[in-house]
Amino acid sequence: MMLDLEDLLTAFDRLKGMLFDLDGTLIDSFETIYDAVNVAMERLGLPSIPPEEIRPTIGVPLKLVLGTYLQGDLVDKAVSIYRARQMETLLSGTRVMPGAEEVLSQLTSRGILCGVVTNKPTHMAKVVLEHFALDRYLNLVVGLDNVKKPKPDPEGLLSAISHFGLEAKDCGYVGDSVVDMITGKAAGTLVLAVATGASSVGDLKAAGADFVFRDLEEMAIYLRKSGKTEGKSKGKKEGRESK
Repeated sequence: MMLDLEDLLTAFDRLKGMLFDLDGTLIDSFETIYDAVNVAMERLGLPSIPPEEIRPTIGVPLKLVLGTYLQGDLVDKAVSIYRARQMETLLSGTRVMPGAEEVLSQLTSRGILCGVVTNKPTHMAKVVLEHFALDRYLNLVVGLDNVKKPKPDPEGLLSAISHFGLEAKDCGYVGDSVVDMITGKAAGTLVLAVATGASSVGDLKAAGADFVFRDLEEMAIYLRKSGKTEGKSKGKKEGRESK
């Protein structure tokens, strides 16, 4: 059962940590993903994949996505081409989601530890976060290469919570996909959704979202309503580092 507004605001006030998905949540990098997938397909002499097939797969491990269209060694070759191409276009083809900086700023001003748990390789995630200066709000980035099992397995999320020295019940996870909802539920966190990805509001609710926001701008509004704005950031100034 989803939280009502009063319970949501109460939940905000008790949080000690908040983790975020990256693609579709804090940033919009769909154009770079779509471009990189089809550059890989083209170089392998294969037909392009339409955007309506790619969009719902964002957040799913890349090898699984490409394995839907390719077999054997072609999957690894496509991944290699994809990674190289996306690094070329990553910054020019990516934008910060409206409300992302305000949400992160509000949380860190309350002393809430913030981090990112993504199926993107860590170095790529950090390049984007540093470029848009979002890294100043983050204590941790857990990427694909930091885990044995990517999302929807909760390994990365549980690792981040452990790094913070917190318990899952004291943390929230914000994402835009069914994969994120499953991950948060499996970890035992508060599970918050933003309807800025490919998953519908109905699918996010069905996957276990405790609350669904239209976007991060709406989340920021509810954070302000929760009223707990005092406190100093426990961010990197205390010596915490990203993985």
